Amino acid sequence: MDDFFNETELERTLNHISNPTKEIFNGAKLYKAIDKIKGVIRMGDFFYIDTALMNHLEVFDSIKEFSHVLKFDGTVNRDKTDKAKGRKVSK
Repeated sequence: MDDFFNETELERTLNHISNPTKEIFNGAKLYKAIDKIKGVIRMGDFFYIDTALMNHLEVFDSIKEFSHVLKFDGTVNRDKTDKAKGRKVSK
């Protein structure tokens, strides 16, 4: 993740507030937030980098239910968020 999360302020922050888990979801490593980013990621949230486009994160809450899609500029992608509603990280 160090190599990937280094371009934007959000990416650099994600690098410092998350730890990789042993889980893989949709072909990507799942990360757990150990701190928060106000308004977009809460401590305990999980997220992964979309492997198809590599241009956004899919964020899940602490019980691994889908929360939102986050672009690397720190804004929520409403269209993709609406399409992904109901997803869960399988246990």
